[in-house]
Amino acid sequence: MIHEHQHPEAGFTWHRDAVIGYYSGPPNNWPVSKVEHNVLNRYDKTTTQYSEFDVNSIMLYPIPEEHTIGDFAVDWRNSNLSETDKAFINRIYPIDILPFDASVVAPNNKLYIFRGPEYIRITPGQGLDPGYPRNIAENWGNWPDEFADGIDAVMRYTDDKLYFFKGSKYLRYTPGVGVDDGFPKSIAEGWPFIRF
Repeated sequence: MIHEHQHPEAGFTWHRDAVIGYYSGPPNNWPVSKVEHNVLNRYDKTTTQYSEFDVNSIMLYPIPEEHTIGDFAVDWRNSNLSETDKAFINRIYPIDILPFDASVVAPNNKLYIFRGPEYIRITPGQGLDPGYPRNIAENWGNWPDEFADGIDAVMRYTDDKLYFFKGSKYLRYTPGVGVDDGFPKSIAEGWPFIRF
């Protein structure tokens, strides 16, 4: 979460000279560049995810009226998460990640986390994609029945294919296509150097 006073659509205007005067003096003694970075500058709409400006956000620190143009001020009342804070946190950090069986970053740069017969997909910086968890067998093309109740491990190898392991077998998966022909195969056959 960003500091609410740096929100791209913050609903107030800073009194620049007053803010610089306050933060450049004791106890902070910040240079103007630090005041601009920490207080005055707003985040760009294209480089951050945000909700509507929330005057009740816990991330909106106290702002004395003399630091703004107009009568905008924030006192110390923001000691609890607002409803907007909670909704945004739930969107960015959507679930408790419980123990899982395997995970992999696929060629689409999405994180897939597998547990039992289900998986979730996470977009970095955005959180859980809508509609998850999903059933592996129903959503990964020609998924073999012997892998339907879950996997032991998964990895992405140099050819941008995914390799799923279950018991003594493995399969090779081409993203966007499905399980490659001739799979599953014995791990001993395809990976003879793996010895456990």
